[in-house]
Amino acid sequence: MTESSTMLFLITDRSKLNEIQPNSSEDSIFFLEIVFVSFVLPTILGLGGNGIVLWFLCFKIKRNEFTVYVLNLAIADFTFIFSCFVTFLLILMNLQSPVLEKYFSLVVDIIFYFGYNTSFFLLTAIGAERCLSVLFPVWCQCNRPKHLSAYVCAFLWTLSCLISGMEYFSKMTDTQSQDARIHDAIAIFSCVLNFLIFTPITVLSSLILFITVQRRPPQQRHQTRLYITIMVTVMVFLIFAMPVRLTNIVKYWLPELVSARLVYISVLLNIINSSANPLVYFCVRGQNRLRFR
Repeated sequence: MTESSTMLFLITDRSKLNEIQPNSSEDSIFFLEIVFVSFVLPTILGLGGNGIVLWFLCFKIKRNEFTVYVLNLAIADFTFIFSCFVTFLLILMNLQSPVLEKYFSLVVDIIFYFGYNTSFFLLTAIGAERCLSVLFPVWCQCNRPKHLSAYVCAFLWTLSCLISGMEYFSKMTDTQSQDARIHDAIAIFSCVLNFLIFTPITVLSSLILFITVQRRPPQQRHQTRLYITIMVTVMVFLIFAMPVRLTNIVKYWLPELVSARLVYISVLLNIINSSANPLVYFCVRGQNRLRFR
């Protein structure tokens, strides 16, 4: 079960590219152009979109409990997309130094997991808090701590750091050693945390928000844009970002079933997801009437 992690798989296992490239040289060049465009275009859009969100929230907009989450989500998505962008550059550069390649890929891979996990955790927190505000509006308005969003974000960044470090350790060291049980325990813990805790909370929150939107009278539907935006964002995440997590799980337990084509597609889908998240801010900004400083 010794397997490199996702981004390291893309950087170091260049021989795997033969699995997805056509045989003829002309077709191969055309294929590489398609891969280049498919990765670079959403990557540039994602870096630009999240960068604009960061600029607005840092310098132009007065923050509230919701925009604090959006700011942290933009940072996490920017971090994730940047790691993918650097990975693609390393592949194109075709580094000849094994030592340099090793340390570059080490840093990039840690950033990859850190950004991915934080983005997922923050989306869960956004949906859960909106859900609580719908179910218990009076309690939330009267008892919600003033800086709860900042505390939750700090906790989720810390949790993501710990989980990312554990996941990286489980994938980069020898699972055939005496620590094999530790590796398996980390993999199982990661699956439980993502699929039995955070994913159900995310889905349940979205369902509650959906039911809330449907029950509101037509004249109040214009007030539910925030909830609709959150639901759409969560659904996009489950469709486009979950394949990376599923691919990693399969690659750990059944590595022979995972091809380079599957890894590239899953990473590309996740880039698209992180590039779409700035819509959470732009779609809600007018509804919430955020004030300029």
